Amino acid sequence: MPLFVEELTKAVLESGDRNAMLAASPSPAFSIPATLHASLTARLDRLGPIAREIGQIGAVLGREFGYDLIEPVAQRPDVELRLGLDRLAEAGLLFCRGVPPQSSYLFKHALVQDAAYSTLLRARRLELHGRVAAVLKQYFADLVDRQPELLAHHLTAAGDNKRAIEQWLRAGQHAIRRSANTEGIAHLTRGLEALRTQPPTDAPSRIELELLLALGPTLSATRGWSAPEAERAYRDAERLASAAGREVRAVTRCAIGVGTTPNSCKLPGPVATVSCSISST
Repeated sequence: MPLFVEELTKAVLESGDRNAMLAASPSPAFSIPATLHASLTARLDRLGPIAREIGQIGAVLGREFGYDLIEPVAQRPDVELRLGLDRLAEAGLLFCRGVPPQSSYLFKHALVQDAAYSTLLRARRLELHGRVAAVLKQYFADLVDRQPELLAHHLTAAGDNKRAIEQWLRAGQHAIRRSANTEGIAHLTRGLEALRTQPPTDAPSRIELELLLALGPTLSATRGWSAPEAERAYRDAERLASAAGREVRAVTRCAIGVGTTPNSCKLPGPVATVSCSISST
């Protein structure tokens, strides 16, 4: 059954007026939501403030989340947290697997998650993403090592772009090591976008160099050596490396993956040839 039809049916049943859809004219006390989004948000509201808040926190965590993650983020008494989750599951908005505290949850549909997330005010949204980032860093180090993009996402959504940049770099490098080049390009690009939100400085940016020098070869491998995006990444990297002085050798090593012997490192496109002698340190 299409989600919209299902939601409209539930809206009628939950209104207490089961004859509303059979009546010749609509009941004055019952109004059909104009959109699926409106229907979903209305259902969340009818579940009460606790379930609504827990639904919002779950939406911040993602389409799927575990009790072990939502519990420290929610900062609610265990009884209230379980009550909110149970109400969401009974309403069919969440699917539950297992028993707390070993349970996991899945929003019935991505649109349900979107509806819950959209009801958050900006300040509350920033606060919750910040909480998630802190909890991930403190209690889920293994998960962050496997999926560094999770921490990067929540830091960015919390407005903490300065800390997010390093995580986007880690996420990009991690994806590239797994040969997930398209994913790696997306993560590295997010890092550069986050970097642009920072105040400009006169000194060359180490993190920007690392982002560009991870991005350039990956773009070349994915889209070809003559791809304009790859040439732009190398050109920007060369400009920063030149300004960095002594760091240019290490930068070149990162860019082209040379070993410990002298090499002539030619970058693609119009970028100049850089001669470098790489030490083992």
